[in-house]
Amino acid sequence: MPTAGKIAVKVTSATGVAVSGATITLKGGVVATTVNETTGSTGIFTSNWVPVGSYTITASETGHTTQTKTASVTSGVTTNVAITSF
Repeated sequence: MPTAGKIAVKVTSATGVAVSGATITLKGGVVATTVNETTGSTGIFTSNWVPVGSYTITASETGHTTQTKTASVTSGVTTNVAITSF
């Protein structure tokens, strides 16, 4: 049975300003998982526990270029992902 970790995504503009309200989509894991959420006022979204494995993280927001990154989730750990020049 797979275990779980978390993903924390920080979204900032090219000038370093936090982007609140950006839509974050996480897809992947050893047990197929999809999470859709938005960043808060600090430009950060932290998932609940998700299955370990590889994930594709997509950030999108009106007026910004959609960005995609990949990350691996390991058991009991929060994986940090920074998306900049958004």
